[in-house]
Amino acid sequence: MVLSVVLQLGEVWSYILTNPTSTAQIALSAALVVVTVAYTYFTKQQTDEMADTREMSNQPVVRGGITSMFPTSLVVEITNTGNAAAHDLHATLDFADTDDDPQEFRTSILQPGESYELGFPLDDDKPFTTNMHGIESKLEERDSEGILHVDTEFESPFGTEYEEHEEIEYFDVVENMNQIIRDSNEDKIVSAVEGIEDELGAANTHLEEIGKTDEQKERERQERKEQEERAERHQNVLDTVQEASRVKFGELVEEVGEPPEDVAESVRYLDVFVSVPDGAELPGDDEVIVEWTERDSESGSVDAGKESESDAKTETETDVEGGRK
Repeated sequence: MVLSVVLQLGEVWSYILTNPTSTAQIALSAALVVVTVAYTYFTKQQTDEMADTREMSNQPVVRGGITSMFPTSLVVEITNTGNAAAHDLHATLDFADTDDDPQEFRTSILQPGESYELGFPLDDDKPFTTNMHGIESKLEERDSEGILHVDTEFESPFGTEYEEHEEIEYFDVVENMNQIIRDSNEDKIVSAVEGIEDELGAANTHLEEIGKTDEQKERERQERKEQEERAERHQNVLDTVQEASRVKFGELVEEVGEPPEDVAESVRYLDVFVSVPDGAELPGDDEVIVEWTERDSESGSVDAGKESESDAKTETETDVEGGRK
């Protein structure tokens, strides 16, 4: 066996020595074949990588979320956050621990940045529940933990199929939204309270430009002092109710340390931020519940300056009447 291999190698070597030209051509052809194969392999690999990169940079990304339409209305929003259109989109919404039928949504194409708003799947007769209190009531009736499942199936423009599954905790989302509203209200309250000094300063400037008797000036100083005291009482009542959320009127009076009549006046003045039951008799009933309403209204800011403006108008009329005298 070994002898046969040695003889064959000897014949090959003899052929190479006697035919150098043919041997060189064979070697050159073999080298060319190797180079061609290597070039083809690396070119294909580079082409595949470029195709993958192009597809990754043009990929649809479909996400589900909960957003508000109005202060008390919530919807499920299906959004394409990617940079390519999602084709043949099929979305399914359901609360896994309820017996309600899943809600389905289909569209042939969802462009980048485009979204659809859907109601919550909590009622067979009315599958588009959006009212916040209605949603929470139905979840509590079903003893549900409020975990919303959002399943989506879609294709990219290149035909690649995607399947996504998300779980959204409804009660956590609502709590975060309420916190944002509370923070916004607090910012408006601070801004309104800071504006009290500006309003009072403007009133002072106006009054100083008008010649007054000593008696008028003393009366005006007393009125400004009362305005400042009312503004401070309003703020004290507001802070107390906001911190407690719910408090009896008698306890509020005790906490603020002001006469019941004055506290009742502040409660009525702050009706955008605090509320009492209809028909409540203040200050006569200490058991009346005063609640923090958390309403988001620019017109409901603590505008103690409005009192100052009204008082300033009254003071000006007094000055005119005094001049007539």
